[in-house]
Amino acid sequence: MSFPYLLTRLGELKIEHLQLDELTTDALRRRGAMSIALLVAELGKERYPTKEGLAAIAALEGLATVCGPRDVDWLTYWAGNDHRFHHRFLTCPELEEFTPENPVCGIGKSNFGNAGAMLQRAGYATLGCLAKGLREGLPEVPGMGAKKWSELFETIVKLIRDLREGRVSAEILSARFPLAGQVPISEVEFQPTFDIGERARALHLGVLHLGSKTSTLEAHGIRTIGQAADAFQSLLSLAGIGRATVNMMETRIHLLAGAQVENGDVDWGRYCYGAGIPLLPEAGDPADGNSFVAGLSDVIAEIGQKLDDDVLKLIIDRRLSRLPHLRATLEEVGTTDGVNLTRERVRQIESRFLKWMVAALLDDDYSNFDVHFRPSFAGFWRAAADRFSGADEISNSALLDGLAEVWQVDAALLTDHLPFIITIMTGDVPSGRSLGDGVRLGKEFLNLPVTTATLPLRRLQIGKAVRTLEGHGIATLGQFVDAIRTGSISRASGSHFRAAIDHLTCLEGGIDDVTGIDWDNYLAKTGTTVLPDERTGTPQTFLQMLNPALTKLLEIGNPVGRSPIIFARRTSHPVEVRITTEGLARELNTHGPTVKRAETELLQFLNEVLIGGNLAIAGVHVREDFLSMWKEAADCFGEADGDVARFKANLASRWLVDREELDRALPTLVAVLTGYPYKRLGRYTKLQAPIAQVVVPLPSVPSDVGDVPVRIMLRGFRRQH
Repeated sequence: MSFPYLLTRLGELKIEHLQLDELTTDALRRRGAMSIALLVAELGKERYPTKEGLAAIAALEGLATVCGPRDVDWLTYWAGNDHRFHHRFLTCPELEEFTPENPVCGIGKSNFGNAGAMLQRAGYATLGCLAKGLREGLPEVPGMGAKKWSELFETIVKLIRDLREGRVSAEILSARFPLAGQVPISEVEFQPTFDIGERARALHLGVLHLGSKTSTLEAHGIRTIGQAADAFQSLLSLAGIGRATVNMMETRIHLLAGAQVENGDVDWGRYCYGAGIPLLPEAGDPADGNSFVAGLSDVIAEIGQKLDDDVLKLIIDRRLSRLPHLRATLEEVGTTDGVNLTRERVRQIESRFLKWMVAALLDDDYSNFDVHFRPSFAGFWRAAADRFSGADEISNSALLDGLAEVWQVDAALLTDHLPFIITIMTGDVPSGRSLGDGVRLGKEFLNLPVTTATLPLRRLQIGKAVRTLEGHGIATLGQFVDAIRTGSISRASGSHFRAAIDHLTCLEGGIDDVTGIDWDNYLAKTGTTVLPDERTGTPQTFLQMLNPALTKLLEIGNPVGRSPIIFARRTSHPVEVRITTEGLARELNTHGPTVKRAETELLQFLNEVLIGGNLAIAGVHVREDFLSMWKEAADCFGEADGDVARFKANLASRWLVDREELDRALPTLVAVLTGYPYKRLGRYTKLQAPIAQVVVPLPSVPSDVGDVPVRIMLRGFRRQH
């Protein structure tokens, strides 16, 4: 619509009806723009718009967009301004029907709260007088502060919406709130009838969203819709129950009755729309457990969007909707710009909110909750409450397995949402430490394929941490993940545990259901060197690359600084050409025993890596085919029972290699298998792999740290109705 339309229909209205801020309005009035018509004329004089002129043009354009052929949609205009009423002016087609000649109903505390009582004393005792006063601009009213004016406008906007949508009428208002001097309709005459079925009657009173009055009614023994309907005639006689509560109950029960469907269930979409209550999830009913869990983060965000409390919005956005290690602390929330609350106060608000949310989900008690959940969404939570009804506390893994079973959902999908799920089920926001390191595990680790679950930890580049883990009976990747999930170990259990847990991130995105570990992906992430440089195609190739590969392995793994030199100059050579320990010691400017001890250590290292398969301490990744050749050599040595001549013959026959070629590699093979340089002894035994020291399993966290193995406390997660 154009400005001429505004001039025709709205031109006489004061510019305060535009609800521009006080400074802008004062500036415009000083220019003589007292009405909308004069404002349009004044704006036409501007060659270059002033600051107040731009604000006025934007307001007029917004008003023009809600002008229809006959009426103006002021509700939409006010909503576009976030219902900020800077001036005591208000009008709309719905209110224009009420005048002092058509007063309709009385104004007082029963329908307009404390603001109504103040208006009544100031002479605005009828709806007609109030409508006229708002159109012309209400003066200051004794006892009316900013909060009461805000409450008044909120009540008026709701009344206008109810009038427009037919929930109330002039006749209903007249009957409920008679004018002074009129005889009010008796409670018996006004006793409403509610057409509600048994299912609706059995619903908890909380579905009416009555706020704190729900607990007042429960204290009087009224807990269900049916009991409220039966006792409606006597509600006003109950202590703490006034006309406003009774009126809201009547309206909501009528809405509930009208939202019933053929089988007696309630169409909650219709009910919530009529009551002006958000129904979540907005996307509709979750089709199954997977869609329910996948949509949890959206529902959390939707709750935050629908609430008016800024502190709760912060709590939801910065705490409830985030993983523990990304979550703001209570202090951080309390010191956010615009918020000045103590840590304890934020905790109280958070705890109260979670208590209200559990009551809504499990018991239909929405007395303190400003949104409503779809029954199918709440049904998943009730099924979980029933599943764990016999337990006061359970482990993290038991909770995960139980939820996967009762919700029929993939356990991997639960991981990202587990902190929020546990928050609802415990009524407390768990810290990352009290929740355990299991929540940080990637989805791939929850359902590991067998080939991956049985992978020895020795194959991963976790260094000496492998020995600590094996000492506690944790030898495979599957056992390691289970220990983290159950809280048996955590980062706080020690530096080796912390390093190994952190290392799991290198496997994320590299686990395949069929092939297990994607080694190329893993080795690229860890920057690990692969030895030998090429694949071992044949035994001949293995023998040729043997010594260069082991020298490079020692250069990287380096049990002692001189290892590569000692191996290359002494250990890998036949006795006839081998330098003595004293001779090598003189070259290295050290002592013979030092060289001997270093040789012993490097052979133990090579044996543990090549025969024991402990790549964790190697610092490199040794190819499978290369290790397979070493396994065959070890088997042949075992069959020879320590006799090197028989070992050489067996190996030559098995590998079909030339004996001279085998002779060149024999010193290295024998030394690694036995731990002694070749021909130092007359008879050999295989070097035994180091035995992991068996120790008592560590607790998840030392007691002085204040963290404990994961135990989920469920005492507050109970259905009450």
